[in-house]
Amino acid sequence: MTQFLPIPNGGRIPRAEIPHLPFDTFRSEALNIVKNGGKVVQFFAYEDQGNLKILSVLRTDKLLAAGCDAPDTWLSLTCECEPFHLFEREMAEQFGIRPEGHPWLKMVRYHKIIGEPQICSATTILRIFPVTMTTIRWQETTSMKWLWGRCMPA
Repeated sequence: MTQFLPIPNGGRIPRAEIPHLPFDTFRSEALNIVKNGGKVVQFFAYEDQGNLKILSVLRTDKLLAAGCDAPDTWLSLTCECEPFHLFEREMAEQFGIRPEGHPWLKMVRYHKIIGEPQICSATTILRIFPVTMTTIRWQETTSMKWLWGRCMPA
């Protein structure tokens, strides 16, 4: 039995009714659901009254939702379950929180980072490569390892 809240098909639930779990419980429950055939519908971070939170909606034969406080860093879910990879990358890009051990932590959307930047922002890339968008894309695909090594903190 999971602690994630079932959401009725086509139904709405107030965010206040979504279970707020300790992060370790949230992580293990989410991994268990997805490893047993569930799908990741949503997995994102958001600010709530100055605190950073994570919310996940997963799908089995029904939708399931739960949330938690976002730690500054956590052991990447992607390391154990690949479907979380784009979601973790976007959270790192948006909020500067780091899923430790993520196999390919590069940016997804190149938008403004909220909070302390932990990875390159689009502005940083444009300062490094003040050229056309086509050239920037080429640089990203051929030199991303160098870019990320230079922009991420040691």
